[in-house]
Amino acid sequence: MSAPLLEISGLTRRFGGLVAVDNVSLALPRGEIMGLLGPNGSGKSTVLNLISGALRPDLGSIRLAGLEIGSTAPHRIARLGVARTFQLVRVLPSLNCRENVLAGVAFGRDRLWGDAADRRADALLARVGLAGRAATATGDLTYIDQKRLELARALALDPQLLLLDEW
Repeated sequence: MSAPLLEISGLTRRFGGLVAVDNVSLALPRGEIMGLLGPNGSGKSTVLNLISGALRPDLGSIRLAGLEIGSTAPHRIARLGVARTFQLVRVLPSLNCRENVLAGVAFGRDRLWGDAADRRADALLARVGLAGRAATATGDLTYIDQKRLELARALALDPQLLLLDEW
């Protein structure tokens, strides 16, 4: 049996006297879908922030395909194949829908450019329910469509691990 895609052991994160994540351990095999459930303030987003490198753990280990990433910079973790969406949507407001997805396509594992990149972006927009909206300004989208756009951009990175926060 191969090593898990994601393995977390003893993960702890404190903010002053508040323990936001306390001794979390889990293993996620390749191809599996896992959900973190809990009430507001239970540390779900903090765990995703720790995995993606936005925060560093106080204690514990985070391994991606056997590689320790707990103290790795977020851009390096993204390069290793981790993509994410955020609890509060983060689209690139000065860009239209296609351009938002092209940002992911250009920096993904395939690094497509030109017509190939446009085709990939349009296919991803269609995949998330935004077909025909490539030239739409992000400010003209509903909140749920902005979430869909953020998902398309994350998928454009062709990640091996996709983290969806408050999807």
